[in-house]
Amino acid sequence: MNNMETEYKSGSLSLFGAIAMGTGVMIGAGIFALTGQVAELAGALFPLAFLAAAIISGSDTNCIIRSYFLPIYGYCYTLGCLSQPKRRY
Repeated sequence: MNNMETEYKSGSLSLFGAIAMGTGVMIGAGIFALTGQVAELAGALFPLAFLAAAIISGSDTNCIIRSYFLPIYGYCYTLGCLSQPKRRY
């Protein structure tokens, strides 16, 4: 092998590195594209929309974690019903 091939092989990506890089690029591009679309729709209220999305994601994560420790079928639905105010008809 000549020097050029040795330098190329020492600095090239492995298969795992290429897959990890491709996955990271796709996820990162999706996050930035979606954030840009939401910012366009929300306008000046973008920080408030971002905060609302964080609260919703946090409550969903809380529900999933609780259902892991207390494996009852339909736990997330039950927790959602219990957290809502009672309606009187």
